Amino acid sequence: MDPKHKGAVAELIASAWLLQHGYEVFRNVSQCGVADMVIWRPGEAPILIEVRKLSIRVAVDGKTCSAIGARTPRGPGIRFLYADIETGRCGFDLQLLVAELGYTLRSPPPLLRFCSAPGCGGKHAGRGFCRLHYDRWKRGLVDGASLIPRPKLGEGNGNLPEPAEHDGCDDGFFAPDRDDHPLHRLTTP
Repeated sequence: MDPKHKGAVAELIASAWLLQHGYEVFRNVSQCGVADMVIWRPGEAPILIEVRKLSIRVAVDGKTCSAIGARTPRGPGIRFLYADIETGRCGFDLQLLVAELGYTLRSPPPLLRFCSAPGCGGKHAGRGFCRLHYDRWKRGLVDGASLIPRPKLGEGNGNLPEPAEHDGCDDGFFAPDRDDHPLHRLTTP
């Protein structure tokens, strides 16, 4: 079957399953609707449904699997209905549907995290930063609101002398970077 038709087949299977369970089904005829269908039973409130074709990847052990696909609906108040196009089974609960197939659902992999520095979309490395910004943070060059502040050189952290006014001699003078953060101590040979 052509992959572009699998979603339509899943919606038809879901419609038949819902009709068997006493729901009235109203399918969306537009491609850009909020939900795939609206269902209701007499005396109950209408429910917006987004049909998901069940796609699982079985692990090497043959007992567990992971579900593939979207985890969040397109809008508020929309429920997922999972449809297995190979067996014709449907269900609102992904774990129960996978259990009916004889597998245990594994937890989803962690979401990718990105750097929290403004304007950077790099992959997360540590403390909310990418490798570049994390290295800068370790040196005290990047501030993070929720991060532990790093001591700066020359702020009386115990083993370093306080910087003095510059009197023309480079001994004891701390050279600031472009943001006026002390970077290193200039020494003369």
